[in-house]
Amino acid sequence: MENIKTILAMVGLVAIGFAGGFFTHAQLTQHHLNQVAKEATIMGFEDRLFKVIGVEEEQRKRLEPIVKEYAQRMGKIHTDIHHDRKGTLDSLHHALQSELTEQQMERLGRFIHRQLRMRPDHDKKMQRRKKIDH
Repeated sequence: MENIKTILAMVGLVAIGFAGGFFTHAQLTQHHLNQVAKEATIMGFEDRLFKVIGVEEEQRKRLEPIVKEYAQRMGKIHTDIHHDRKGTLDSLHHALQSELTEQQMERLGRFIHRQLRMRPDHDKKMQRRKKIDH
């Protein structure tokens, strides 16, 4: 009886450790993706750059016009990449349409959705960001 309790306790601890590691990894991954998405915006890029290089307020005022120009370039690159990826994946969807079953097409749609990592309201948010940036 004593051995069974010890084994159950060990199995329980291993299960808790596994679950904790899984959720910790998921949180770290989500945090990293959020950072990348934030840096894709002009303000996010500027803030991150100034934080990394450790500028003082006076320096920041002098550097802002220069950094803003490059932040806009970086924002355009991110937008272009997103549109290129979407176009390529839409083309793939169209090319495979005649060869796949309806169920496979649904799976492909979910695959493409995950590849783009796009929420349903993503396009609306992108439009709002463009209005704010201009």
